[in-house]
Amino acid sequence: MRLVVFSGGTATNSLLECFEELSRDAKTTAEPTVTYIIPVSDNGGSTSEILRCFGGIALGDLRSRALNLFQNEPLRHFLHHRLHRDSIRAKREWESLIRGEHRWWKPISPDRSPGASAEISARASAEASALCAELQRLFHVFAAKVRDLQCHFDFAAASVGNIMLKSMEMESGIDAALHKFLQLGGVPPNYSIVPCVTLPAHLLHPLQPPCPSPTLQLQLVLANGDVITGQSEISHPADPALKSQLHFCKSSGSHAQLAAAVQQLRYVVDDRGTLSPAVPAASAAGVRAIESADFIVYSIGSVITSLMPSLIVPEIARAIAANSAATKVLLQNGTYDRESFGLDSRSYTQLVESTLRQAANVDRCDGDNGQERSVFCSHVIRLANSEIPEHVTDDQRRNGTSTSTGTGTGTVTVTIQGDADRFYDPQTLLNTLRSIP
Repeated sequence: MRLVVFSGGTATNSLLECFEELSRDAKTTAEPTVTYIIPVSDNGGSTSEILRCFGGIALGDLRSRALNLFQNEPLRHFLHHRLHRDSIRAKREWESLIRGEHRWWKPISPDRSPGASAEISARASAEASALCAELQRLFHVFAAKVRDLQCHFDFAAASVGNIMLKSMEMESGIDAALHKFLQLGGVPPNYSIVPCVTLPAHLLHPLQPPCPSPTLQLQLVLANGDVITGQSEISHPADPALKSQLHFCKSSGSHAQLAAAVQQLRYVVDDRGTLSPAVPAASAAGVRAIESADFIVYSIGSVITSLMPSLIVPEIARAIAANSAATKVLLQNGTYDRESFGLDSRSYTQLVESTLRQAANVDRCDGDNGQERSVFCSHVIRLANSEIPEHVTDDQRRNGTSTSTGTGTGTVTVTIQGDADRFYDPQTLLNTLRSIP
């Protein structure tokens, strides 16, 4: 089965084995493939510093998904490391790393196992030596780019994996970089990760990057007229006194809910504080995967900043609508976050549907009458113990009660039991997905 999964870089990592197993179901004669379409609009943490100095696309969510697919555990652990949060100590760690002296190298360095044969041990040692040499070469590529900058690069809390992937992208472009990154980790070739959009050349590889470099950003418009620019500012805003998103907190309980309902999510280019509208092109590989998919999943995660950045891209929305043969399933979150607070199950589904309809420029689609199958979403799966109620009327909000109704979008809603923390059990979800005709 050919499976396409829309998600961010974190929440869906708990369901990767479920999607792998689903892709093996023999509903078609196609080879099992899983394509993850990932947003590239993150502007928090160490990603924000790479964007500030080098521009291009945000790599953090791509790196996160890739590392969670890695079969090479020592390399996965190595690339999961972050440098120290203190800038001075982080720079010292970086210098130790590129010299090959840092203790992090030891688990992936050549080591002759006493129990292995001489031939196997020698081959493993040679492979480890080649891997370490390539990693060190790529670190030096990044170090050379940092030296050429017109501004200071802050290594504080820098992700080793982000640095590695950025170095690869600088050499060969993001598609080839992701392919190589997955190969290094021993990921089977039937898995692919693609960014939801591509950027113009002047944003991807400026000849002499200014600081700060122009970057692609998300911009959220609320029903009360408020406008919030930047993915992290939307989902996990940092203390304004910090003046950057380098050190931000992802704890959802630490952020106030949005001041009003979502009206529109869009892309803008931020060129040193000057914002201009942007309609980035979809990844060609992503569109091809959607067109040939047997199963499309809108997965869990922050609905506005993890899911919608892909769905607002016109070519993606049109490709989803055009693939009438695919089963299209929305997995609703089991808990509220800053972005979804106040939604019920019906409005959650309608937000996703309306986003796709607007992006595809479709005034009306099958399913609008509540009877026919929607061209964007055929099924919704929600948790029985979800914080997000099925449907709440104004009277019920006042009385503190809720009731069960349809979504009103022509979809079939399936309710399954979540675990004690309101997360999906992968096996229960797999069985449910398999039961969908």
